[in-house]
Order: sequence, then structure tokens, then C-alpha cells
Amino acid sequence: MAARRYEGVPVWLKYATFVFTAMVLAAFAAGWFRCGPAATGGVMACAAIFAVGAAHKLFVARPLERILAGAQRFATGDHEHRIQMRGRDELARVAATLNEMAARLGAATEHLESQVAERTEDLRAVLAEVHERSRIAEEVNEKLAQADRRRSRFLTNVSHDLRTPLNSILGYLKLLLDGVYESEDEAREFLENASMSATHLLHMVRDVLTMTQVEEGMLQVRGVALHAGALIHEALRMLEVDRRARGLTLRFEAEGGLLVWADAGRVRQVLVNLVGNALKFTTRGEIVVRAAAVADVVRFEVEDSGRGIPPSELEAIFERFHQVPDADADWSGGTGLGLSICRDLVMSMQGEIGATSRGVGHGATFWFTLPAVPAAAAV
Repeated sequence: MAARRYEGVPVWLKYATFVFTAMVLAAFAAGWFRCGPAATGGVMACAAIFAVGAAHKLFVARPLERILAGAQRFATGDHEHRIQMRGRDELARVAATLNEMAARLGAATEHLESQVAERTEDLRAVLAEVHERSRIAEEVNEKLAQADRRRSRFLTNVSHDLRTPLNSILGYLKLLLDGVYESEDEAREFLENASMSATHLLHMVRDVLTMTQVEEGMLQVRGVALHAGALIHEALRMLEVDRRARGLTLRFEAEGGLLVWADAGRVRQVLVNLVGNALKFTTRGEIVVRAAAVADVVRFEVEDSGRGIPPSELEAIFERFHQVPDADADWSGGTGLGLSICRDLVMSMQGEIGATSRGVGHGATFWFTLPAVPAAAAV
């Protein structure tokens, strides 16, 4: 309570007040006990010394201890702490200054920590984006490398496969021009073989052109109402020479009056590719081409009794440049484009395509669907 009475008094005046009060009390006490002048002086001196010590302890030492303790807490990072000191003397002003400094330092530290947290979060986001872009770049580079390898393999295959039918055509024509044949039947056989090679070459060139149109987004389809049976009949007629050369049976099963909404040329291209593949991979037996209405679509099927397809390859065979490993077809022409082009063409006509097989040695069935149209829409 004594300290509160001196809160607004300067430190030197507090000292003077304590000493004066102590000396007055000492003089009064000495007079009360009738002490001599010497004793009175000693008592007053002792009282003055005691008063100075008490004043120092009360008004200097304790405030300095509070200031020091507060400064130590500030140094440890406790910027929320405040030095509790009343009054307006010098030490109180020092404590108030330290409190203000701590408040400003705390606010600055909090602001800095907030900025550091924001920058750290931004840095994490940037690093995550960089990592994601790096991963995407690696995937793109790998895909580009794969595409480059596939294209190189494709160009090698195309160069070889184009050369094979060309050599065959030139060879048979040279035999005919040189008259190297024993009968008219043999000459006709040479012409049929040359025609078959030319047709095969035409299909290959058409597939390459179609692939280019797909890649450049220039593939065009013109939808009209078409008879499914007529499309199949035209495709089979185009492959008749190949069928005879291989001694296989082509059977056609189709419901009457089936109409599809499609592009005639593109549908024939799909059928020729699928039936041509069936001929290529079938050494004996028959090939059946079907067409039937299923809900609001017409489903086409090409079933063969050939070598079949491993289950693991049923989806991959529609990828560009992909070929079934260890395929033992004795008819070259493996560019890996045919089924991929069939998929692109069928999808461009709002259809679906797929394949089924019980495995190697059990044949395969390729199917695709096209939108059906009412019979009244026939043109």
C-alpha cells in the first residue's frame, strides 16, 4: 500500500521523503527517550540509512526485478506478456516503453509469420504444380517416344508391305507380257493374282489416307438410310477373289429390310477390313457375316473359324499400329491400322465396335453397331 502512495512521485523525491520521515521519527524517538546529542545523531543516521535501503528496495530494486523478468520473457518470444507497473516515474516509463516494444514486436512477428505461412503455402502449391507438370511432361515424353517408335515401325512395315503387292503385280504382268504361261487358264490365274495384289495395295493406301484424315480432323461422313444387306453383299463381292484364292466359304445371314443411318463408303470400308482380316487369319472352315436388329441399332457380326485372339488382346487390337504378337497369318499386310480405322469410322457414325474370342485356336467374332432407321426412311 505504501508504494501506491508514491506512484506519481519521482524516484529522488521518494528517497528524500523516506529519509526525512525516518530522521524526523528518529529525532522524536530520541527526544522521547531523552537521548543526548550524540545518541540522537546516531539514531538519526541509522534511520536515514534504513530509509535509504527501504526506499531503494521498494522504489528501485523491485521495479527493476519486474522489468528484468519481463525483458527476459520478451527475449524468449513471449510477446503477450506485459510488465505490471503503475506510476509515472522513470522506471514506470521504462516498463511502459518495453511493453509497447513487445506489443509492436508481437504484431510484427505475427504479421511476418502470417506472410511466411502464405508464402510457404504458395511455394508448396508451386512445387506441387511443378511436380505435376514434370510428371505430365514425363508421360508426354514417354508417349511421344512410343508414338515415334510405332511410327518408325509403321513406316518400315508399310514400306515392306507396299513393296510386296507391287512386286507381285509387276511380276505377274511381266510374265503375261513375256508370254510365260502355258494356257489361257494360267494367264487368267496370273491376272487374278495381280488383281488381288492390286486390291490389297488399294486397301492399304486407303487405310493410310483415312488415318491421315482422322489425325487432321478432316474425316467426313455423310449419313443416309442404307440397306444393311446390300452393304454386306457389296463388301463380300469386293473380296470374292481373295475368298477363292484361300478356298474358304463366305456365308451371309441378314434379316430383310434392315436400314441403317450411315455413310455407304465408310461402312463398306469397315466391312472389307473386318472380312479381310477374317480371310487373312482363317486357313479352313467358313466365315459368317450377320446383320440383325437389336433395340434401336443394327448389329453387324463377322465370325470366323481362324486362329482366335488371346483375351488380353481383345481391347488392344483396336489401338493404332498394334498387332497381336506371334500372329501366324500367311498373308502379309500388318500395318496395324485396319482395326484402328474401323473403330474411328464406326464411332464417327455414332456406333460401337468390339471383338470376342474364346482364345487362340477358337476363332473370333468382330461386331459393330450402327443407328437403325424406320423402313419409311429408305431412299
